[in-house]
Amino acid sequence: MPAALRGDGVAGASLDVLTEALAHYLTRSGLATRPAQLTLTSGAMTGLGLVLAVAGAPGRPAVAETPTYPGALRVLSQRRRRIRGWPAGAAGWDPGHLARLLRAGSHGVLYVR
Repeated sequence: MPAALRGDGVAGASLDVLTEALAHYLTRSGLATRPAQLTLTSGAMTGLGLVLAVAGAPGRPAVAETPTYPGALRVLSQRRRRIRGWPAGAAGWDPGHLARLLRAGSHGVLYVR
């Protein structure tokens, strides 16, 4: 793993090593994962941007837990998503509230951190 993380960015064969190591870790943790199922990005906002690029047209709803990462809200807004908050307070998530939010609009994306 240290060799895969050397330098100012991951590229080429070292990216393959890192992807394989992550897939192996996830599989050992109970989530069977193949390297081809993973897309590694340089950060959370880049990854979210990629997901939104393929998750349907702008204007569709996005449910985001609140409070959440402000950068995610910025990316969702820049991609013209209609953001709906899903409270994640001290008592934890309310699955019933989430179900109501998802039923209230057309399918969009759910962002949890």
